[in-house]
Formats: sequence, C-alpha cells, structure tokens
Amino acid sequence: MTRIVIAAGIILAIGLVLAATYHQGQRQEQAATAAANARALTEQIKDRSLIDDQVNRMSVSDLCAGLGGVWRDGTCQ
Repeated sequence: MTRIVIAAGIILAIGLVLAATYHQGQRQEQAATAAANARALTEQIKDRSLIDDQVNRMSVSDLCAGLGGVWRDGTCQ
C-alpha cells in the first residue's frame, strides 16, 4: 500500500512539473508574440510618419498629381 501511495505521489509530482513547464512555455510564447507585435507597430508608425512628412511638404498641385488628379484652373480635377 505504501508503494502505491509513493508511486501516486511521484506521478502527481511529475504531472505538476509538466503542467507548470507547459504554462511557463505558453507565457513565454505570448510575451514573445506581444514583443514582436510591438516592434511591428513601431515600424508601421515610423513608416507612416515618413509618409506624413512627405505629404506635408508637397505643394497642393503636387499632392493633386500624387493622388491621380490633374491641377487645372486652381483646382484638382
């Protein structure tokens, strides 16, 4: 009977260690994914900032042409 209790205790301990290891791996994976998403978002913000700067420096007629319009008689058509 004592051997059965010891064996059950060992199996339970192994199960707890495996569960803890699994959950730790899940948390690390989630943290890595969150960090990758944050880096990607930062790059997108930088890219958008560069585009905004370029657009803000354009003249109205250049902006019209950049959007596919034709500047005629002081208006974009």
